[in-house]
Amino acid sequence: VTLREALTAANTNAAVGDATAGAAGSLDVIEFAIPGSGPHVIRLGSALPAITDAVTLDGLSEPDASCDAWPATLAVVLDGSGTQDGSNGLLVQADDVTIQGRSIGNAPERRTPLTGGGFTREGGHGIAIEAVSRTTLTCNYVGVAPDGTTATPNEGDGVVANGATDLRIGTAAPGGRNLVSGNVGRGIQLNG
Repeated sequence: VTLREALTAANTNAAVGDATAGAAGSLDVIEFAIPGSGPHVIRLGSALPAITDAVTLDGLSEPDASCDAWPATLAVVLDGSGTQDGSNGLLVQADDVTIQGRSIGNAPERRTPLTGGGFTREGGHGIAIEAVSRTTLTCNYVGVAPDGTTATPNEGDGVVANGATDLRIGTAAPGGRNLVSGNVGRGIQLNG
């Protein structure tokens, strides 16, 4: 099952490719069990579908992953370097979403020229959260490779939230921390 198939099945509550249907009215969980030792890189050729239904993306289900100590050992990498300009690593447009245990980097930004010079910058965020409630981000590296030191910059912000409420970006406990660094834009941008 691909991540794209799993997200689409969770969003639509219908079977997609090899992914079984998500459960309408309840929280779906996408787990990973990629053969071999990690880290495992999911290199995107195009933008993933927006997350439009409650789901947990559990990168800690990958056998090599652990957030029991800091720095975390992450085994699932989301690499946006092959997507079109302006794609975000993950786009959250649903309530009750949890993203944990992954490295997210290399999301490209779209620059649109302005009349008279300059340009506008759009997209390219590691994680974009749009006007939703109860989003939780724990044990992620955003803009940083799984080694915890090598930058994999998202060209926009690491995390951007627009009009989101009840947002939790990490905790002080080792298993809840996020490392957001190395991005071209801001680390974390909260709007509204």
